[in-house]
Amino acid sequence: MTHRCLAMLLVMAMLGTCLPASAADLVSPKLLPSASALRAVTPNLNAAFDPQAGSSDQPTAPHRHWSKTGKILTIVGAGLIAGGTAAIVHGQKTQVVCSGNTCTDIAWRDTGIGWAAGGAALVIVGVTRHTTD
Repeated sequence: MTHRCLAMLLVMAMLGTCLPASAADLVSPKLLPSASALRAVTPNLNAAFDPQAGSSDQPTAPHRHWSKTGKILTIVGAGLIAGGTAAIVHGQKTQVVCSGNTCTDIAWRDTGIGWAAGGAALVIVGVTRHTTD
């Protein structure tokens, strides 16, 4: 296998290992209320079928959903991962400026690794951002 294929497989493996961690809420169980307290607050899901149900004047419980900031962070992170993968696959050094005997090079592999790592971090943070409205 070529270095490009190995680099792409490495990035995909990193992304695959990061996704399960991003699915977790990352909240300590000690900070959550007990199960009995949750049952007392949870509304009756079968209230439409219960003739003894109280009035519907009670406000509904707030719904947790993916925040706008989380969506933006995830999209930016995915773009950085894609750009980093492209830079890793490109893999050549590019001379930008030559002044006298000194030339400035861009090492695309190192740049791509940095972009992909930063993108993975943004995706993890973005996927775990939730809000209640």
